[in-house]
Amino acid sequence: MTALWHGQHRRWGRLWALLLLFAALAPGMAMAGPWPRAVGETFAAFSVSRNLSPGSAFIGQTDFDAQKTSTGLFLEYGLTERWTIGAQGDLSRDDGSFTGSGAVFARRFLHRWENGVLIAAGASLGADVRPDRTDLSIAPFLTVGRGFESPLGNGWATADLSVEIGTATTAVFEGSATVGLNLGNRWLAFIDTFGEAPAMTELQLTIAPSVAVRVGERRHLAASVFTNVIGEAETGFRISLWQRF
Repeated sequence: MTALWHGQHRRWGRLWALLLLFAALAPGMAMAGPWPRAVGETFAAFSVSRNLSPGSAFIGQTDFDAQKTSTGLFLEYGLTERWTIGAQGDLSRDDGSFTGSGAVFARRFLHRWENGVLIAAGASLGADVRPDRTDLSIAPFLTVGRGFESPLGNGWATADLSVEIGTATTAVFEGSATVGLNLGNRWLAFIDTFGEAPAMTELQLTIAPSVAVRVGERRHLAASVFTNVIGEAETGFRISLWQRF
């Protein structure tokens, strides 16, 4: 009985570490899942992505002017047992011009129910810098999630909702959902869906399947593709390096 308990404890301990790792991976920077980062632990993720519009090289043509390259950096730090803080920034090049964005956020773990569901809430403050203007925004958010077991391995699921209120537009409602699996000791596979509904404009819905492989004791390399299934057509890919300190 003791051996069984220790085996289960180690198995869920590994899953908990993976969930904490994934907590900073969702493309919605502030909406990164309800799991608090361990006190004193830092997580960093560096990514390079390529957005490819229809008629581009990604689908066999060579319209490079329609492509956009972005680099991003995400940082997260476990401040207390309940509070996680972080920052994010990215720089994009589109049609010869550069744009940038950045944000800082704080997320507070609120509660864990007996069925394993966790909930957290927080807010982010952001800036979107363009050649002709700078827009500021605030985005309160709510996130829930839980781990689970399946025949294919341990996994996790999250659902997030935020409202971005900025100086440039009316409120933008954003949501995401993620389901992922731990495939053995090295591999992770997950799929994200992201929705965005700016007031008075059409809905945008994106799907992004991803895989990640452990390349060090506290390091993963991830690759994903993304495509819009509703709204403005857009397809691309992203390569990311994750590191815990």
